Amino acid sequence: KMAIVGTTAHSRTKTAGSGSGHVSGPYVISPFDGISSHRMGQAYDIFLVDTDSADDAKKQVEGADIAIVVVGCISTEGADRDSLSLDGGQDDLISAVAATVGSGKTIVVASVPGAILTPWRDEVAAIIMNFFPGQEAGNALADVIFGDASPGGRLTLTLPNSENEMKMTESQYPGVDGVSTYSEKLLVGYRWYIHNGVQPAYPFGHGLSYTTWKYDNIVAKDTSILFNITNTGLYSGSEVAQLYLQFPPGYQEPAMQLKGFQKVRLNVGESQSVTIDLEDRDFSFYDDEKSAWMPASGHFRVFVGSSIDSLYLQTTVTRK
Repeated sequence: KMAIVGTTAHSRTKTAGSGSGHVSGPYVISPFDGISSHRMGQAYDIFLVDTDSADDAKKQVEGADIAIVVVGCISTEGADRDSLSLDGGQDDLISAVAATVGSGKTIVVASVPGAILTPWRDEVAAIIMNFFPGQEAGNALADVIFGDASPGGRLTLTLPNSENEMKMTESQYPGVDGVSTYSEKLLVGYRWYIHNGVQPAYPFGHGLSYTTWKYDNIVAKDTSILFNITNTGLYSGSEVAQLYLQFPPGYQEPAMQLKGFQKVRLNVGESQSVTIDLEDRDFSFYDDEKSAWMPASGHFRVFVGSSIDSLYLQTTVTRK
């Protein structure tokens, strides 16, 4: 038996944001509809638990072999979310279902506008973040769950451990007397985490797939960085290779900066040579006094990998 849990799974499927981000498609395939109508889904006894109440869901999922908890929230311009937590008791919903069905048999699907807190991450087997998936939400989700498609997305943000982990002050946001002071300077997002040595819940660029990858043979040819990627796993899939640059000492730049990425799709055992070209602007810093980008010189360290926390290759580029 497979339980599909949560109002986002069917009655309140979230496919787009509000305000200017709202899109009304001609139809919507809910996660429940997509999973239950998939050819693999038809092999299961699938039932809907259309509630966000932890107590109600806990009773209804008893006897389920697998649970897929679909959660979500909405945002719009002109107003902030109250917090990074899921609203409506959905965090409690996940924990209750995982405690009943089993942590190794519970999957979370998060249809969200951005970063969220994941206090239940160690209680579940996997998290699928499909953000705002559009009208084909359910079919796309079913393809990933049943293995027709390998997950290929990567986090374009950092998932923190706690609310306001960066300790932003009121003077920074929303400001005092109508004035915001950007005292964080360039240390925003993953740059803050690297600078302060803080391990987030999930790092910038992170994302898993159903296969495994090998990076090797990095070479710098002027400002072009070449390396190989091999699919060493058992399934076809896609990988997003990411290049981070470290400036020479003395330039007061963040320790690591994303300067390029490339997505490759490879079959089992297949290899591909990847080239990421860097431009003059990538080796520049902004001079406040001159109000212009200025070239930096020295030895730049180049790192390549699958996320800011998983860097497998490195080389050096020298600029005069």
